[in-house]
Amino acid sequence: MAWNAELLAFVAFDILHKDGEDPRPLPVIERKVILWDLVKPADGVLLYSQYLEGGGAEFFAAAERMGLEGIVSKLLPQRRQG
Repeated sequence: MAWNAELLAFVAFDILHKDGEDPRPLPVIERKVILWDLVKPADGVLLYSQYLEGGGAEFFAAAERMGLEGIVSKLLPQRRQG
């Protein structure tokens, strides 16, 4: 197997641990803010996965048409009616 390390990139899309704390109980949107503060400007070999809301099935279909391996998605917690 041959590979070129210069073509590798790390795409950060969520944060699971920071400074001894577990941010996983926080909503994903809040975790992404924490993550962005750590990785910005996130260019070069470290990339930041932007947040898109809604249209998951359509987004997946578009990724398939582009020949991508897949997508990363998360369920948003239900908003409380009140």
